Amino acid sequence: MARSGFRYNPAVFCDPQVIPRLVPPRGRGRPTLFSPELMEEFCGLIADGNTVGEAAIKLDIGRRTVMTWFEQYPEFRKEYEEAVIFRNECWLDDNVDIAKDVTSASTADRKMICDQA
Repeated sequence: MARSGFRYNPAVFCDPQVIPRLVPPRGRGRPTLFSPELMEEFCGLIADGNTVGEAAIKLDIGRRTVMTWFEQYPEFRKEYEEAVIFRNECWLDDNVDIAKDVTSASTADRKMICDQA
């Protein structure tokens, strides 16, 4: 039972109660950066008009990581969708105000403002 001068007791290493204490479980890969605070900040950037890629760059995370989080964390996906809906409603309100000529601008100026938004 000796190999390279190392002796072990097979009864100890075959006992299922001993093995978990000898070898701690090891996680796979890098620990996640996902947190509720990061989720709130990301969704805030989306609501402010940023794209997924722009928000990911500002938070120093990868776009692919964000897409993976959408699959892994359904609450994150839901918050993101709500932020997109809010952003779109804000843009729509701005365009309605421009179309109603609240700014008293000429038609060409209003069209230019809508194109920039």
